[in-house]
Amino acid sequence: MTIRLSKEVVRRIDAFWANDLGCLPEDFYQTGVGITVREASDDLYAHVFRRLERLQVDCSPSLYGDLRSAIKGRGPEEVFEPAFWLAALGARVERILGPTYLGYKDVAEERPIDPRVRILGVDEGTLLDHLRQGVSSQEWEHGGLEDCQSIAGYFLEGSLVAASGYEVWGGTLAHICVTTHAGFRSHGYGQACVRAVTEEAVKIGLVAQYQTLFENKPSIAVARALEFEEYGQRMFVRCKSA
Repeated sequence: MTIRLSKEVVRRIDAFWANDLGCLPEDFYQTGVGITVREASDDLYAHVFRRLERLQVDCSPSLYGDLRSAIKGRGPEEVFEPAFWLAALGARVERILGPTYLGYKDVAEERPIDPRVRILGVDEGTLLDHLRQGVSSQEWEHGGLEDCQSIAGYFLEGSLVAASGYEVWGGTLAHICVTTHAGFRSHGYGQACVRAVTEEAVKIGLVAQYQTLFENKPSIAVARALEFEEYGQRMFVRCKSA
């Protein structure tokens, strides 16, 4: 049975995302669509965050006026569709990333970890080279392992075939990253690594965060198998100058 996130942990997650989006934690428990604007930067973007019956949009200043008008009178379901953003911003849309699943876990499991999984030492970074060679450059970049700490690796006959680690976000969240060698997928090796680093993160008081595209069915299956609790969904709209 899935253990639900405690109220205190949900408050911590709410506080993190409210700070990131420039809104208040209590906004996530309102209905409708809200929009905030951040300081000017070189990037043009809209961060679309869905939580319960609330859709919160954070965007670049140059997009704010058009988006505020486009969002007026619209509901969360409609605004969370990629088609809405293509209609609202037209040719300015460069890329839409998402929708993504966002799940959390804050309780360690009692079952033993697979003995072929271990945490890599600080001087074992070169072990990742074999794994890097077994995936595309885009997969390696999206995997995000190079920025992780406490990396767990799955070893077969001395070779690293999967690895997972986490980045600490805001001193609260352990953002999980995972990569599996192309020749060793669909065997649960990546899942075993995710479980190991999730245990490590939870034991030191972090909340494990698992994010993946909804279209990535195998990755969604990992989140559900490890009993991450779905908290919300995200979408990121990258734009170019008009």
